[in-house]
Amino acid sequence: APPTDAPATPAPATIAPPTAAPPTDAPATPAPATIAPPCPTPTTPTAAPPIPRSTLAPPTDAPATPAPATIAPPCPTPTTPTPATSTPAPPPPLSPYVVVSAAGGLVTSEGGLRAEYTLKLTTRPESMVMCRLTSSDRKEGRPTRPWVIWRERNWDTVQTVTVAGVDDNVLDGDVLYTISTKAVSRDRRYRRATVPDVTLTNLDNEGHDVFPGVVVETGTEGPLCTTERRGTHSFPSFSFHLVRRPASAVAVLIYSEDSTEGVTLPSHPARFIVKPDEWDKPVRVQVQGVDDSLPDGDVEYQLRFALWSLDRAFRRATPPRVACINMDDGDVRL
Repeated sequence: APPTDAPATPAPATIAPPTAAPPTDAPATPAPATIAPPCPTPTTPTAAPPIPRSTLAPPTDAPATPAPATIAPPCPTPTTPTPATSTPAPPPPLSPYVVVSAAGGLVTSEGGLRAEYTLKLTTRPESMVMCRLTSSDRKEGRPTRPWVIWRERNWDTVQTVTVAGVDDNVLDGDVLYTISTKAVSRDRRYRRATVPDVTLTNLDNEGHDVFPGVVVETGTEGPLCTTERRGTHSFPSFSFHLVRRPASAVAVLIYSEDSTEGVTLPSHPARFIVKPDEWDKPVRVQVQGVDDSLPDGDVEYQLRFALWSLDRAFRRATPPRVACINMDDGDVRL
């Protein structure tokens, strides 16, 4: 290669020879004539029936668009249904009223049979509640006390109501009667309370020979003497037995007509069950005087029997009464 510092030699210029023009006196060649093809007869185009879009196929040369894949939702996993657990609603509060608990078929008799049922309150009263007991027929049966009383301190105490049959000395058969209860209180909730009636049957003892049912032995010709003096441990007693063998066991109830003067021992009223095989076996009963703290002198009272049995004769029996006298502690005579 030549040295880089030598001057560049310019390339020789190329001159093109002139183009000769054709002679002007030569005859001109005419251009060939262009013949147009015959025009076709115009015709009215016939409209083609529309083709549904669903039947049109895309051009074959167009790339086919893949249909979107349909993805099925996942199947739910089967689960065992869980039983619904609901918390039981608390019971509604008890409305203030008096509940009567009485067995069906309460029976009294003209021979002295008594019946019992109970009363109680459902809620604590705002004031003292008194229930007045009324018999629909006082000639057949009546409660042994006219009032049942609850105070705030003993409102939840169950009170026992005792109903005694009455001997009307009339041949009137067995008679139905009711004991009604009327609540009285400053607590108007209880004042408006409705207490259901209790229905009883009083068995008649007329129309047949008097059947005593029991034989009583006191060991004395006069009444049994009790005393109001405290510390006295000598209690008079008597015994009884049935007059004959009963067809069924006999329930015997002995009670005092005036429990403020004398009561039976060891409990009052005294209750016994006499079996048919023991009908002639004597049963001993003790009596105790009660101090009423009143200067009322010597007071007479009686002990009464009430019999109940499936044996109709004993159920309608008229047992004798035991006469007693309670000596006042200010003037004791033994």
